[in-house]
Amino acid sequence: MALIKLNKINKYYGHGQNTVFALRDISLSIEQGEMISIVGKSGSGKSTLLNILGGLDTPTSGDYCFQEKKINKLNQNALAEFRARNVGFIVQHFALIDDMTVFDNIALPLRYNRISGLKLRETVEHLLKQMELIDKASFFQLNYQ
Repeated sequence: MALIKLNKINKYYGHGQNTVFALRDISLSIEQGEMISIVGKSGSGKSTLLNILGGLDTPTSGDYCFQEKKINKLNQNALAEFRARNVGFIVQHFALIDDMTVFDNIALPLRYNRISGLKLRETVEHLLKQMELIDKASFFQLNYQ
């Protein structure tokens, strides 16, 4: 069972001759624990795809399933719950909270989900190791660069 499955995702803006296609017939499957990269030139739809995967935007057509649940059919409240429990973004020019360490910035959404103590520490450290950032855990945004 795929963790994430996209089937013929399309996203377009505008109508008629002014239609701009950001994504056309994107299909992919991502398994639990698999790491992928999304690369392409400017304007190729990378951010649009990430916004759909993160539940921040919906496709014009096609299906997006996360753990076999159709995400693009969820209402706004269910999408907010999906994002709170399953999505995290680390952007190219990160937007860390200045007076918190990298560790604490990553831990913040876990705290919102009432994860604390040893489980929180283990989860954050695991993520930092996966991203090869464990040596930056105690850094603040200003001294990271």
